[in-house]
Amino acid sequence: MGEPIVVYGTGGLGREVAELISDITRTGRAWDVLGLITDDQSAVGQVINGLLVLGGQEWLSQNTGIAVAVAVGNAAARRRIISALEAAEIELPVLEHPSVQRGRDVDIGPGTILCAG
Repeated sequence: MGEPIVVYGTGGLGREVAELISDITRTGRAWDVLGLITDDQSAVGQVINGLLVLGGQEWLSQNTGIAVAVAVGNAAARRRIISALEAAEIELPVLEHPSVQRGRDVDIGPGTILCAG
């Protein structure tokens, strides 16, 4: 069993990031994807690509010690979500697909997601 993580976002990017985490787990750091998080309360309880939509930020406040991958395409919404998560001191891990090639001197900040290709 790996480290617990949830994906914040239920759209196409959220589904892609869940697959990215699976790829990372097969070749490196072990993650356990618990489910998806969303601000859309009507989606809570649904299963999307085999992952349960757990809730929103209130779910995170009740379940500590869980990393979050923010997979929201809208830049303004993503900034708002990340600011709230940082204020709550929630881990925003770097997720880097095993196929990514980057220079040794490239710095990547918390919450960065680098997909395959």
